[in-house]
Amino acid sequence: MHDRANVLANLGDALRLREEDSAAEAAFRESLRLNPRREETRFRLAEFLYQQNRPAECLALLDASRESSARVVALRGQACQRLDRLAEARRHYEAALSLEADCGEALYGLLSLSLRLGDDTAAAEYQRRFAALKARQQQSGRSLREQFSPLHITRQSLALTHTAIGWVYAEGGETSKAEATWRRAAELDPSHTACRFHLMMLLQKTGRNPEALRLCEELIRLEPGNAFHRLSLGNLQVRQGATEQAATAFQTAHKLAPQRPETCFALAQFYLRNNTNLTEAVELAQQAVNLAPVAPHYYILSRLQAKTSAPDAARAAAVRATELDPDNRDYREWRAALEATP
Repeated sequence: MHDRANVLANLGDALRLREEDSAAEAAFRESLRLNPRREETRFRLAEFLYQQNRPAECLALLDASRESSARVVALRGQACQRLDRLAEARRHYEAALSLEADCGEALYGLLSLSLRLGDDTAAAEYQRRFAALKARQQQSGRSLREQFSPLHITRQSLALTHTAIGWVYAEGGETSKAEATWRRAAELDPSHTACRFHLMMLLQKTGRNPEALRLCEELIRLEPGNAFHRLSLGNLQVRQGATEQAATAFQTAHKLAPQRPETCFALAQFYLRNNTNLTEAVELAQQAVNLAPVAPHYYILSRLQAKTSAPDAARAAAVRATELDPDNRDYREWRAALEATP
């Protein structure tokens, strides 16, 4: 389902380029329906709505976002400014700059706000900073043009095409063709990560864990700051019985993205399975619930609370897990066991 969501998100981008706006919006919305936790799709749709001069809808979509990056906060500022909510816009722009000092959208937004409000001193400062940013970007652009390689760009484009075709094959159940297509994409572009990620997941599903592990290590070398690659590494190491290495991978993932529910949940679940660091695990599971109140998070929280002598809290969390996912047999049995305990 998530692969189909990715295909639809990329289709939305392609339709935007062709100015087929209604079809693009439909593709983005269906992608987000299939995978509501994919923040990149949410941002693309919100950006699209803003560009369509629908700032209220843009804000409503961003209000449901768990991402707090500079680009998201700056887009909130732009939408507020278009709605003439200037104080909110300023607050969002300033917050975006605190996250990323070179956020061009925030600098330009504050410049235009200052000019509109007649604050010449502030406008002059933001003009200086915005001009300096543009100068650095132009210099960077010149450097890229000097290093431009038509062959390299062509290979990158072909890798993207092969990756998209692989998604279509996988969605249709043709896993052998998907694997071959993703391998070809990886050959075409040694720095392309999407094809490697999907190939790694396919290898993992088919039990080829050593090869999946090698691909995961490639991904970490290409994107060392990506917490989700560390989660994949930890899961693969667990499968191979490398418990100490898996602990390091999950801990590193959480350090890289401490506010992501996925990293909190994975580390809490790892501690539960290994019956270690249980006090910390309860805190991590509670944080995962706070960030994303979904059934698996409540279930793991309940299991940990039961282990740490908090039976009432464990029962409450178990009840919530079964309410959110009443068809899950494990959740129902766990709740029944807790309710049968005095």
